[in-house]
Amino acid sequence: MKKILHIIDNMGDGGAQRVVLDYLEHKSSLHKYELACLSLSCPTNSEYDKYIKIQNLPVSYLEYKRSEAKIAIVRKLLNWIRRTNAIRVFIKVNNVDAIHTHMTGIFYYMILIFFIFHGEKFHTMHADPYRISRKLVLISRFVFRYLDVHPIAVSEDQRKKAMRRYGLSHCDLVRNGVDIIGIKKYVGNLDKKTLRKKYGIPVQGIVIGSVGRLHFIKNFDLLIKIFDAYKKHSSDDVYLAIVGNGPEEGNLKKLIFELGVVNNVFLIGNLAHKEVYEFYKMIDIFMLLSQYESSSIVTLEAQAVGVRCLLSNSIPADVVYKHNVRRMDVSLGISEWCAAIQDNEYINRDVYDENTNDFSTVIHSLEYIYNKYF
Repeated sequence: MKKILHIIDNMGDGGAQRVVLDYLEHKSSLHKYELACLSLSCPTNSEYDKYIKIQNLPVSYLEYKRSEAKIAIVRKLLNWIRRTNAIRVFIKVNNVDAIHTHMTGIFYYMILIFFIFHGEKFHTMHADPYRISRKLVLISRFVFRYLDVHPIAVSEDQRKKAMRRYGLSHCDLVRNGVDIIGIKKYVGNLDKKTLRKKYGIPVQGIVIGSVGRLHFIKNFDLLIKIFDAYKKHSSDDVYLAIVGNGPEEGNLKKLIFELGVVNNVFLIGNLAHKEVYEFYKMIDIFMLLSQYESSSIVTLEAQAVGVRCLLSNSIPADVVYKHNVRRMDVSLGISEWCAAIQDNEYINRDVYDENTNDFSTVIHSLEYIYNKYF
């Protein structure tokens, strides 16, 4: 068995972390490879850190003594050296055959490791290559071109962008995926009204829902404004529920108060895996208006549950596998988004095969990539 170590900056509640956890949970499907993960940060109170502990997943947290130097630049340099050495020692002690890093910002910590590590090296990109700093673009080009790190994209759109941005001759593709059959089975007999009571949402009325980190890139402020406009012209009782937390929470609460929709908008916070599936089951429309998504695990999950989806066209087309999913230009006016909410007869004829995004397919795609280089 080849030992492959996935390395990520932290195990917070993000999409990249979710991908790594899914790999670890399905590692038994890989016949020739043993997977483990190294987080470069200490465990937190994130739902994923809790889940790792409950499920006893093979995740280690890097330990090294932080510098107490008073001069900031000296402290930063010493911490970089100590962290790099701790990663090197961990890889050596655990007899790792290959490393698989995640999120391009990790290159700041890994570049020296890439130089000295002689096994295979893989990197999954989770961000838009055109939305990272110029400095990181240059580092990425160097890493991919000269340090034999194999780039992996999570959507076809991201793959094409990476090829152009980094000047790559090749880029592998391993899509994000979810356990579609498992999700369907879990939510199959759940009752919408019972779930709404569980999460404090009114039983009667239309509920629009969204899931994601409360970050400006997710456009939750726009979603709240669209909801406010729709509510004013709707004859139904309508509510908006958002799952997640993040730096924009304070601004969103302020906006909710200013618009006078405090009694109709619910910021639920983070939920555990299966609770998120319950959330999709209790809502009537799932909306995600992100400025950019390299992929969208939450969109894949919502479709598995069967809820109607209304998305910005920043969500890649190859995550759409249900006919009740509509993608629209995020720059369209609020009135057009309100009309789309009302239009529940829309049918999308341009969808991908459901199996493309099922995790059973995804894990075999990952295995195929590993086999190609070993």
